[in-house]
Amino acid sequence: MALKLFIEHMSQPSRAVMSLVLQEKIPHTLMNIRLSKGEHKTEEFISQFPLGTVPSMSHLGVNLSESHAILVYLCENFKVNENWYPKQPGARAKVNEYLHWHHRNTREAFGVFLFNKFMGPAVYNKPVDAKKLEACLITQKKVLNYLESTLKSILQTQQVQQ
Repeated sequence: MALKLFIEHMSQPSRAVMSLVLQEKIPHTLMNIRLSKGEHKTEEFISQFPLGTVPSMSHLGVNLSESHAILVYLCENFKVNENWYPKQPGARAKVNEYLHWHHRNTREAFGVFLFNKFMGPAVYNKPVDAKKLEACLITQKKVLNYLESTLKSILQTQQVQQ
């Protein structure tokens, strides 16, 4: 059975999965799911993916939701360049650490900022909340410092192993 990806292109996690699939030329069938139309809440979708989220994937009887779980699955089940998900346990552990940390930190710091600065005012007529923006900027600096540190650590671990 071929890999089926259920994606909403407005979703950053969906785009992350698509980036890997397209960069590594993983054969797949793309199923566009429109969140704005509630397609992720249909009985048919929920019966396959009880979380009702995108991205989701189906492959060889395995149904998964959550971008990080999907990314790891793809790296472990398809031939992909090791720079995506290292085989060396220490380097892989650092990637896993970041993936688990990412949702609560990176996405929140940048997503809340973008919503409050652009989407809220433009789409929902919500005023810009200056305090939220300032808090997001502080968190963003911490996030970017952590990310830089983590990537340096991964590179160093890979160099030591070679």
